[in-house]
Amino acid sequence: MKSDALIIGAGPCGISASFELSKKGASSIVIEKNPYIGGLSSTLQFGKFRTDIGPHRFFSKNRYLYDMIEDLLGSDWIAVNRLTRFYIRDKFFMYPVDIMDTLKNLGFSGSLSVIYDYAYEKLKNNFSPRKIKSFEDKIISDFGRSLAELNMLNYTEKIWGLPCSKISPDWATQRIKDLSILEVIKKALNMGSSAKTLVDMFYYPKYGTKMIYEAMAKRSLNSRIIMESSPVSLRHEGGKIKAVRVLSKEGEMDIEADNFISTMPLTELVKIITPSLDNKVLESAEKLKYRSHVSLFLAIDRQSLFNDQWVYLPDSYIPFGRMMEPRNFSHAMSEDGKTSLLLEFFCWYGDEVWQASSEKLLELALPRLNKIFSLKREEIFMREVHRERFAYPVYDLDYKKNLEIVKKAVSSFSNLQVAGRGGAFKYNNQDHAIEMGLLSASNIIESPKYNLDDIGSEQAYFEKGYVK
Repeated sequence: MKSDALIIGAGPCGISASFELSKKGASSIVIEKNPYIGGLSSTLQFGKFRTDIGPHRFFSKNRYLYDMIEDLLGSDWIAVNRLTRFYIRDKFFMYPVDIMDTLKNLGFSGSLSVIYDYAYEKLKNNFSPRKIKSFEDKIISDFGRSLAELNMLNYTEKIWGLPCSKISPDWATQRIKDLSILEVIKKALNMGSSAKTLVDMFYYPKYGTKMIYEAMAKRSLNSRIIMESSPVSLRHEGGKIKAVRVLSKEGEMDIEADNFISTMPLTELVKIITPSLDNKVLESAEKLKYRSHVSLFLAIDRQSLFNDQWVYLPDSYIPFGRMMEPRNFSHAMSEDGKTSLLLEFFCWYGDEVWQASSEKLLELALPRLNKIFSLKREEIFMREVHRERFAYPVYDLDYKKNLEIVKKAVSSFSNLQVAGRGGAFKYNNQDHAIEMGLLSASNIIESPKYNLDDIGSEQAYFEKGYVK
């Protein structure tokens, strides 16, 4: 079997690459381990309920992406008024930060601490700037200790399972960028903050995010997607990948191609390249980590629970880190007269949370759900668990030097591109994954000219985005 391009993974990046190649008249074969497409941005269906694997609103600074998706989805590309909050110390705080809301929730003494610590840090940095060696250093330097400890440090530790002193400052540079208290104050005073969307609305597919990728796949006439198939080995010769051995439901097969795009976890890719890569490369790959993610889906006998699309829960005593109500993205996501909730647990592969049953996870969550929503067990009439092993690339203090070694080795193959969150080992949003896919296809059709690592690396607040 042969094609112009073989793509590993049918997530946002892989499907977008296939879609772009097909538009330009090139053929592609996509292999996907799951029985569904969309990767981390897929939509799961349980009876009459749908849910994404976490909250996947769409925003981007690239107008082309909006127009492309609107063309794909038509009237099913709907505008949604956004509401997102933090739940901290048994109170709801607006997100993005609303300074008046925050000060009101903190009270006089708490507000005074935030203002004092921020002013102290700024004054101190004028004379003796803090040495930025970790995420903790960066956040305290930018916001002061009181505000940093309110949500940013504890939520980050909850996601990554590491102390913030062990997390790279690159995480702050990528996810927070030019956001500051001054930006928040300017927004509160309607002074035209340059972080112009702390977005109040977003676009969303009526039946879930997977609609985007199903529409792309449907239009990719020169593409073949082989579901429930995984690469066993990538054979190389003379500085090029020659073929991929694939294990599918029909057995093993070799697929040859002129070009290869991999969106599978980078650490797993390097293990199956044959002849094997240098031991130093494999050892560096072993030191790169991915954080895992477990979702507990609950169908609930109520019309609604809250108005937010999702809520962050930074406090360490709450076992889950984020919760979303899918019907607040689109009413089509829920059975009439009922609603659902998705609780997200961040964990390490193989740990207690990873292995927990739906009943065990519900046991952990129910006391908190009862406190927040007065939710009772008898109101929950369905529960399902979904697990993602390679959810988030971990930016620990040593990730960059290990990643450079691995990527240098992979880039030595002239016809192989690594892309997407898992493939590039780069925490990015859905829009960046789509861009990576489109540009990796352009690198095949045209002479290679796009550096995929540049996508999503601009020094600007990550939640800016164009809204029509």
